[in-house]
Amino acid sequence: MDIKMPDAIGQELWQQHHEFLQLAKQKEKDIYVKIVIARETLVADFNKALDLLQNIDDNILLILQPM
Repeated sequence: MDIKMPDAIGQELWQQHHEFLQLAKQKEKDIYVKIVIARETLVADFNKALDLLQNIDDNILLILQPM
């Protein structure tokens, strides 16, 4: 899964990301998440993404990609 950060797409998709991750977790699928980090990415948004992942499963593999 690719978490789209608000600064990159101009809107917040936190609810959609949460629903997707919940569904993947229920289906017992391996979950891998990538976040593209730009210079404009807010620390608050990055922390929100981390909280989202931790609330689903704190063993989710997270890949950070600098822009």
